[in-house]
Amino acid sequence: MDKTFRNKAYHPTKNAVQHGKKAVREKASWIDKLARIGYAAKGTVYSAIGVLALLAAAGYGGEVTDKKGALAAIGSQPLGGLFLFILAVGLTGYLLWCIVQAFVDTDGEGNGWKGIAARIGTLAGGVVYGVLAITAFQTMNHSEQSAGGQEQSMTALLLQKPFGATLVAAAGAAVAGYGLYQIIKAYKVSFTKRFKKNEISAAVYRNAVRISRFGLAARGVVFGLVAFFLIRTAVLSDPSETKGVDEALAELAKQPFGNWLLGAAALGLLAYGLYLFVLARYRKTIAHHR
Repeated sequence: MDKTFRNKAYHPTKNAVQHGKKAVREKASWIDKLARIGYAAKGTVYSAIGVLALLAAAGYGGEVTDKKGALAAIGSQPLGGLFLFILAVGLTGYLLWCIVQAFVDTDGEGNGWKGIAARIGTLAGGVVYGVLAITAFQTMNHSEQSAGGQEQSMTALLLQKPFGATLVAAAGAAVAGYGLYQIIKAYKVSFTKRFKKNEISAAVYRNAVRISRFGLAARGVVFGLVAFFLIRTAVLSDPSETKGVDEALAELAKQPFGNWLLGAAALGLLAYGLYLFVLARYRKTIAHHR
């Protein structure tokens, strides 16, 4: 039997993956557009969360909220339905970009356990924003369901299962680990390796790095707060201790100098939104790896 034929016959999965990667790279310009609109949509959501929390801290009628609350706030504005539709499309684009990142390995993460873990994390993050895109469509059509207590109901169900408290604690540890990863990324400035540095002026680059570091660190701290309440839930076996991003921010406001703490966190989340806008403009995508 011909050797070439034997190789093709015995490696159908490998050949399929190679053909899939080739097809994706042929559509690189479209994937580039999806990635950029996706980062811009995600940046809009985080900017809205930051602005609303900042207004609340300053006493101007804002509120602490999460991603779904930010969508509701955007939808309540003039032309809100149109903005929600654009966001839904953008968030769908972000999901597709995450899928491409995970399966094509656009950032060269590799096939070692660290690389595979990073790609799985990217895919999971994409799924989260894919669900958020569905929420945006539902909010646009006024068919969304209340998300109040959603985190508590999920942990309540887990706590009723065998080893439920252990699972909740493990989820808290995972969230804490991700928050720490964000802080380390900010400290090491490792995120800049994804930038198209040849297209950024020195002044823009310096400011982008400062804002991005602050935003990543602040997001890491907020995730740390969420993790703390998850672990507390597991220890006390009390689902009411579970807090989402909105409730974690609200807890900050209850502390001494709470408005200042909330204001700092709000500015950090707004900075993270600006970091995402930087990625929308300057991030390397598959179009720059061909």
